Amino acid sequence: MIYKKIEDFKESLSQDLIDQILDRISKSGKQSLSIDELSYLNQYKKGEFDKGLEKWLLDNSDETFGDNGEKLLYNEFEDGENLFWNRNKLIRVISNFLGKAPFSNNADWGGAHTWNIKGDDYFIGKFIYIGDDDIIDVVERSLIEDEYEDDILRTIRTPQELYKLFLDIKQNKI
Repeated sequence: MIYKKIEDFKESLSQDLIDQILDRISKSGKQSLSIDELSYLNQYKKGEFDKGLEKWLLDNSDETFGDNGEKLLYNEFEDGENLFWNRNKLIRVISNFLGKAPFSNNADWGGAHTWNIKGDDYFIGKFIYIGDDDIIDVVERSLIEDEYEDDILRTIRTPQELYKLFLDIKQNKI
């Protein structure tokens, strides 16, 4: 019985969001929708949609809005957007690009979110590393004798730098 009520509640959230989007279209036209709203509408029409995107669109917390009060994009960064304003978004964007979740352990990475750029080795190779100090480093880690040696290849602080990194990875320049 409780399960049915939860499902009904979830369905009503989806319908409320669709109603909001359709109301905006009728008042201001389809061009008034954000990329995320258009994406959600298309997903909804197909009957399969990203619940994370839905939650993002319904979320009114500060982390989903920029400095000027505009709703931030769910799965990409805009020019000038602070990469570290919403750490979960940053992790999602990197994970989506690389097609894998981050890994972490305190012994080897100090609890930081880390992705191997190519391959699945967690210890040796080239990595994207998000530490606690609001920077993203591209690190090449090697094992010399029994010690890890890390060389920082690049530091990322802006969306432009992040997308340049993604392009370089795609073109096998990293």
